[in-house]
Amino acid sequence: MSEASQPIEGQVDIRETQAPDMEPIVALLKHAHSESRFAEYGFAQVRLRQFLASAFKDTDGTSIRGFLARVDGEPVGLISASLNPMLTAPYMFAATLILYVKAEYRGTEIPELLLDNISAWARSKDAKELRISVTFGEEYGADRSNAFFRKKGFHSAGENF
Repeated sequence: MSEASQPIEGQVDIRETQAPDMEPIVALLKHAHSESRFAEYGFAQVRLRQFLASAFKDTDGTSIRGFLARVDGEPVGLISASLNPMLTAPYMFAATLILYVKAEYRGTEIPELLLDNISAWARSKDAKELRISVTFGEEYGADRSNAFFRKKGFHSAGENF
C-alpha cells in the first residue's frame, strides 16, 4: 500500500476475472456507467455480456485480461486491458479498456493493486507499453486520476478530444 493510501478495513482480494464473475462485473460496470459522462446513453448490458463471454474464452490471457478487486467478497473495482499490435512498429502494447473503483475505495490501495496486476500481465505478454485513457473531464475527477497515474510513473502522451 502506498503511503498516501487510506487503510481498508476488511480482506482485500485481487484476482483474474473468470466466467463466474459475470454478474458481479455487470453490476459493477452498471454502477460505473451511471457515474460516467456516458450515462445519458443508457447501459448496454447485452453488449457487455457478449463481450465478457468472449473475453472469458481467452483463458491464457493471450489478448485480453481483467482483474477484479473485492473487499470482504464485495466487488469494488475492476481493470481490464487488451493486447494490441503497434501498426507502424514491430511490437505489442496493452491498452486499458476499463479501470473503475467504487468511490469509497478510490483513495485506498485498490486502484494501485489493480494497476500493478494489469501492468504485470502486460509485461508477461512482452507489451512495450501500457496505455491508459482517462475518458472523463475535470468535473468527473480526471485531475485526481492523472495525478495517480503520474505518481505510478506514467507520462502523458497527448490528450483526447
